[in-house]
Amino acid sequence: MMISDFQAVRQNLFPASLGAIEDWETFPWHRDRTNRIQAYKVHSSQAIAIDVFGTLKTSTDRDRIFDAIAERVGVAPGGPWAVTLEWTDTDRLLGEPRPTQVDALAVGSAAVLVIECKFTEPGGQCSQTAVSRFGERQ
Repeated sequence: MMISDFQAVRQNLFPASLGAIEDWETFPWHRDRTNRIQAYKVHSSQAIAIDVFGTLKTSTDRDRIFDAIAERVGVAPGGPWAVTLEWTDTDRLLGEPRPTQVDALAVGSAAVLVIECKFTEPGGQCSQTAVSRFGERQ
C-alpha cells in the first residue's frame, strides 16, 4: 500500500473520524479488483460509515447518542457503548456459510446495534439470504 493511497483516503474522511481507525495498514478496507482502497471516493459507503460511526466512536457523547439511537429503533438503551467499524462475525454465530460483515457494530449493556450503511448504491441486500421461487429474498 502506498502512502499516497492513505493520504487520499484521509482527505476524503471527516477529520473527527480519523482517530477511530487504530491501524490503517490492517483495517479491513473495501478494495477494488486491483486491490486499491475505495474509501478515497467521494461517494464511498465505507467512507460515510467511518465518517459517522467513527466520529461517534471517538465522541465523548457516544453513550448518550447511542442511547438515543437505541430508543429510536425500539431497543433497550444503556451504555457504555463499544463501537467496532467493519465488524466480521468470525464465530459465525448465525451458522452462515460466509461470515456476516457489517459496517459498524455498537454493543451496549442491554442491546447490540448492527449497522449497514448505503450511500449511493441502489438498494442493497444481504448476500447470505436465499431467493424464493417468487423472486423475493428470505
